[in-house]
Amino acid sequence: MRKVALFFASSACRAGEPIDVKRLASEFEDSVDAVRVYEDFHDSSSLAEMTALVRERGISAVILAGRSPDHYEATLGGDHVAEELARAGVNPNLIIHANLAEHCSLPHAGAPAGVLFQKAKALTEVALLDARIRSAVEIVEVPPRRRALVIGSGAAAMVAAYRLVDLGIRVVVASASDGWRWSDAEKAHLAPSVSILEGHELCTLAFATQIRGVTGWAGDYETILAHEGATRRERFGGIIVAVGEDCESYMALWPLLQIDSTRDGRPYSRNAHTLSVRSTTSGVAIVPPPRAGEEALPRQTADATAAVLEITDLLNKPWLAHRVAVSKVDASHCGLCRTCIKVCAFNACSIDEHAGTSKVDERLCKACGNCVVACPAGARDLITGPTAQITGAIDLLAGVKLGDDPRVLAMLCAGCAYRAADTAAKEGHSYPASVLPLRVQCGGRVDMQHVLQAFEAGFDGVVIGTCREGKCHNIVGHLYLDRRVVLLRDLLRERGIDPERLQIMDISPHEGELCAKTLADFVGELSGAMSGAT
Repeated sequence: MRKVALFFASSACRAGEPIDVKRLASEFEDSVDAVRVYEDFHDSSSLAEMTALVRERGISAVILAGRSPDHYEATLGGDHVAEELARAGVNPNLIIHANLAEHCSLPHAGAPAGVLFQKAKALTEVALLDARIRSAVEIVEVPPRRRALVIGSGAAAMVAAYRLVDLGIRVVVASASDGWRWSDAEKAHLAPSVSILEGHELCTLAFATQIRGVTGWAGDYETILAHEGATRRERFGGIIVAVGEDCESYMALWPLLQIDSTRDGRPYSRNAHTLSVRSTTSGVAIVPPPRAGEEALPRQTADATAAVLEITDLLNKPWLAHRVAVSKVDASHCGLCRTCIKVCAFNACSIDEHAGTSKVDERLCKACGNCVVACPAGARDLITGPTAQITGAIDLLAGVKLGDDPRVLAMLCAGCAYRAADTAAKEGHSYPASVLPLRVQCGGRVDMQHVLQAFEAGFDGVVIGTCREGKCHNIVGHLYLDRRVVLLRDLLRERGIDPERLQIMDISPHEGELCAKTLADFVGELSGAMSGAT
């Protein structure tokens, strides 16, 4: 049987309304193989004790009960804890987060201590369920190509390309424009560096060129470049997007690179405080346009230099480790119907005629789960979010009593909605504690059966949080969900369930206030409807 360790960060449980973490830890002493409470996971002595315990006891799964998974991934050096646990022998897919700060102590100002404790316990139990059910993932080591693609033709692109070749890295500068785009003031400062680029053996200028496709992962991206009707494929270790204030270009690149942006098209970084040029796509850096009031050239130069540092930090490593987080296929159930091929936006599915089953290209699959829901034979599942984990979590959360407010299951997509709830908490926005979050890979991963199960289990309402239209991290996940929801609302009516008890929340990661308001308003509407019914 898998050995599981449960580690609590007490600082996270004091981030907002305090949770009695020692009492909480005691609730799980008989459920796992080791329980420890630390002030903070990043403390060097605490991390050393955690990794030593993992090695000594043969721990194969670890639950980090503290901050959001996105907090650790989007903080400078925040991924160090997971990296050390992986070195100690824990498969990266078996490092599970219980979000006790952003989804419990922080957003529920004034909530009774007993309610917060029960919610924290439930979120930890969901993480434990996940640790029991998930499978280990294969790790692929990729030696990064020392070659970079710079997209853009303005000052930021020039600076980035110059810095790269100066470091001995081959670079292709690609842009739809027919040449450099700069002002007279910029030309006075940048003319020498551009002159060097135009004659440099490490630099290729590809103007009047469109980016038609990007596949692969950090260290080895295969890109399709189109010029005057002809296309060619080139491979790069990293990509820098430096298109300035051209929001239309960011929009055009979205299906290829999934760079988050605000509603007005401004690119949104992984962390504006410490990772301002890191996008949510590994191996892709951005040079944000200058804000109003900023002097453009100094800001663009500084950000372009930072983007180069971000990319060269990857390209200078001997290898990059990637999790093969694909949808897996049960060949004994596959009926070769080709539905998976039709619904996959990344062309990751195909038919292996020799083996008589569907197969998945690990370089193309994004593990969104659309094919899992669409498969009529039930032959597919996700390694990173198996069906048994979702259904088990729904039943577990349904059994939690949190005061008198209507209980709402919030199935939040990992790309946007889950992070929006994180943002709400960090910005100090509140919503009722009776909203119980469940992280899913994509809105398209939500099956109609999951929603029906939630209502049958006793939830008063269900929210499905997805990316905004046109901004889905999995391209079409929200579209497939929308189609299912139309049918589902009719099905709910047939079963005597008010379809208004189901709400779709399309949102961006930075829209914390909107997220909190949407959840609070929905609980209020349910409360009013329930009061009126009685």
